[in-house]
Amino acid sequence: MSLFKKILKKGKKQTNTLKLQESLRIERLEVAAEELMIKINSLEEREDALYKKELEQLEEKCFLLSKKMDSLNETLEKVE
Repeated sequence: MSLFKKILKKGKKQTNTLKLQESLRIERLEVAAEELMIKINSLEEREDALYKKELEQLEEKCFLLSKKMDSLNETLEKVE
């Protein structure tokens, strides 16, 4: 085999190796991106649950304040 063919063959092997390495890097990045999306979705779900719970607590407080206002209005009417 001539020197040129040996160099060409070695160059092709190196090119293939680089392509494989690049493919692996791309796959790793894709997996990392998918994992991040799963984490983001999980955080959004937890955040939604927290907001829902907080909203329920605020609604309950509003209901209790409404009852107190009704009671105060009744007392005020009796006083008048």
